[in-house]
Amino acid sequence: MASSPTPLPLLLLLLLLLLFSASTSSAPTPPSPLSSCRLLSPTFRLHWTLVPELRSMEIALEAAVPLDHYLALGWAAAPPLLADDVVVAGFSPRGAPFVADFFATAHAPCSLGAARNRSENARLVCARRRAGVSYFRFRLPLSPPVAAVSVAWASGPMRRPYYLPDDHGISFGRIILNASEVFDECPEPLEAEEKPLEKGVTPRFLIEDGDFTYRYNNSVGLDDMEVTFFWKLSNGSISIAARGERRSGYLAIGLGDRMVNSYAYVGWIDHEGKGRVSSYYINGRGPSNLHLTLENLTHVQCRSENGAILFEFTRPLSPSCSGKVECENVIDPTKPLKVIWAMGDRWSETHLSSGNMHSVMSDSPERIMLLRGLAEAEKDLRQVLAIHGFMMFVSWGVIFPTGILTARFLKHLNGDKWYRVHVFLQYTGLAVVVFSIFLAAAELGGIFISSMHTKFGVAAIILVVVQPINAYFRPNNEPASMRRRIWENTHSLSGRSAIIVGVAALFSGLKHFGDRHDSELAERLTWALVLWILIGVSVVLHLEHLELKRRRRDSNYSRGAWRLGDAEDDDDIVNLLRPHKTVLGPDPDPFGRTEVQLEHPSR
Repeated sequence: MASSPTPLPLLLLLLLLLLFSASTSSAPTPPSPLSSCRLLSPTFRLHWTLVPELRSMEIALEAAVPLDHYLALGWAAAPPLLADDVVVAGFSPRGAPFVADFFATAHAPCSLGAARNRSENARLVCARRRAGVSYFRFRLPLSPPVAAVSVAWASGPMRRPYYLPDDHGISFGRIILNASEVFDECPEPLEAEEKPLEKGVTPRFLIEDGDFTYRYNNSVGLDDMEVTFFWKLSNGSISIAARGERRSGYLAIGLGDRMVNSYAYVGWIDHEGKGRVSSYYINGRGPSNLHLTLENLTHVQCRSENGAILFEFTRPLSPSCSGKVECENVIDPTKPLKVIWAMGDRWSETHLSSGNMHSVMSDSPERIMLLRGLAEAEKDLRQVLAIHGFMMFVSWGVIFPTGILTARFLKHLNGDKWYRVHVFLQYTGLAVVVFSIFLAAAELGGIFISSMHTKFGVAAIILVVVQPINAYFRPNNEPASMRRRIWENTHSLSGRSAIIVGVAALFSGLKHFGDRHDSELAERLTWALVLWILIGVSVVLHLEHLELKRRRRDSNYSRGAWRLGDAEDDDDIVNLLRPHKTVLGPDPDPFGRTEVQLEHPSR
């Protein structure tokens, strides 16, 4: 008789499910507001609150500064602020927020940068960049707590190439702060200084000194920090500017994950010394694959500054046209915008050749959140995602279906070999799925149940984990009872449902991969998966046909529907009818007929 799965595998599966559930979250919980706020300057604010139960203090620095500027805060029992802890907050070149501890050992930028505090007492709680205002909230320990301290603050640009704090210039100050008192000097939200715009007027930014930092709300450094990308959203339009950080003949900005199949904007200086900006659609790698488009670009400016190209333009978020390739170039501010760049020696609006191809370009796209004013590098996760997807395909496309087919078509074999194979395959598939999930979660930094792919995956995992739990309570001693039939139907239905949901997760995963990485590869893999499913359905139909024939044959034999002379072992049949008779010698009837005498069992 087949045995039920042992409780130990079930406990391990439940533990894995609990770990998986603990690692998933639909959205992070926002922190509570801070109790006090002081104005350090018209554009710099200090927020804080004491947390006595944790012997810590939560502090927030808020300032209307460019994206590539840092915010610093330091304190001491008495001035000067030297050899004491200084917290520096800012955004990395990739757009990621950071908070770091430093020791200020001298009145020089290099002294601050060279004295990094290894204790790292500051712990980042949250950060944001919105409408030209940077906000960093972090937690510091109180040891020992003090009633009043001298607090110094500063702000300035980050120094390249090591991305350390540079000289703050005139943006600094000092106050005496009593953290135990409550201050409320910030009744209104902080806004970046900008000239008011008349209603219905599109903003226009003229290039005068090549510095867009104070004329655009948002800016990020693209891949390798060779190009700075600026933007400002308005009513139904977006103003974009790009500044190269090296000498070049032209600068190109592409909207997409690579130049091929992207919409590009190229700024260059023509032979007459006039700045030009043109838009293109690129569907290949050669010069003939660059197609000039007629996008509605306004307020176009371009110039060269010390050999570096700078250009800007304004365009509608959604083009008001149809039937042309540029009409599909829609920018949705609610979704990440992928931006890449390229530079070359020379450009021409007509007669492009291989000499106009780029000499340097970005390695990976930057994903820019237009509404939040943040950017993050497009991680090259193709190898990790390929492993994750392949393992999921092996589980949902091979192992689990094979286990189901084993239970469906091999029960007529002697013994419980089919059951052992079925259990082994299902546990193996579950182990592969769990490992694949943890692999993807570790690489992506967690799992958030927001995408359709994740929702399908979670539903499939739940259905799979229910299967061994259901199998543990199988009524073994009641093969023909109503309870056993209900269990069999439930077990079969949930298993097949898991396969259907798992296959849906495979398709949604390929779509998710195509949206973020390689749409052409995702499309080819999708068709390959469809072909694999069609082959699997054909195999199942053939096995069902064979199973139906086998059952009909067994049913005929069980009802005694046989005729003498049709069976291969007629002698055995005769012996069963008259066990005391013995057939000796060959059949005397030349026509092969056999005479059988039936006797009453009472004789």
